Amino acid sequence: MPLSGKSAQVASSLTVTLFAVTAAPNSSLRERKKRRTRQALIDTALELFTRRGFGGVTLDELCEEVEVSKRTFFRTFTSKEDVAMAPDQDLWRAFLEELETADPGALPVVELGRDALLAALERMDDEGWARRMLLSRRLAERTPSMGAHGLQFCEATTQEALEILHRRFGLGGRTICGRGWPWTC
Repeated sequence: MPLSGKSAQVASSLTVTLFAVTAAPNSSLRERKKRRTRQALIDTALELFTRRGFGGVTLDELCEEVEVSKRTFFRTFTSKEDVAMAPDQDLWRAFLEELETADPGALPVVELGRDALLAALERMDDEGWARRMLLSRRLAERTPSMGAHGLQFCEATTQEALEILHRRFGLGGRTICGRGWPWTC
């Protein structure tokens, strides 16, 4: 099912920042610089939002702290909510990539989902990811706009996962629900 409105915007955010999860170790200087800038934005945003509150930090202040323009910010993230939820979103992007490359027919769908999630977690080997994830989750608990953004991201991610399962594994609709897929259908 095609996405529209806010779900489509969140789905496009999946594509815009996907390179951070999949970038090869031998990537170009430009790609490495993009990843460093992205990581600096995430780390600084989470630090400032935690210290001063989500609403207590303007986008201008965040960009000034990281020494990037707003244009650079918006090439990487769609909003303050997007940067604050990046650790969580990185995990689910990696999950989608694992589903995309999984061996068709090798496992029942529940085991396929479990293995894809475990493999995605293993890819989050950056020593600071768990801390960033915790900060992001705590911040989301007290910030309604992050909750709304998270729901939109979840919807877009669920739709993408279902599309992958349909396209690659021939599963769809009741087939997925009947086989115990852990997401709401």
